[in-house]
Amino acid sequence: MTDKDNILIADSKKEFLAAIQTLSEHLDLREKMRTNARITYEKYYSNASLSKKLDKVLQQHAEPGLAKGLRYNGKVSSTGK
Repeated sequence: MTDKDNILIADSKKEFLAAIQTLSEHLDLREKMRTNARITYEKYYSNASLSKKLDKVLQQHAEPGLAKGLRYNGKVSSTGK
């Protein structure tokens, strides 16, 4: 995350209000931040991105069967049995 690239960072209410004022006055900055914030969300925080990360962790650390949704005879099981 980078200030004025994909997020607004302010240490006080006064700084935050000034940043909002700058955004309201500069369409180009507003559009850049909107686009970059969406890219950041998709890359790091979207359901698809988080699912991929979770799948990777499960593949690396889970018992056999756990990473495949704990399926047993076509049914989801909390124990994998």
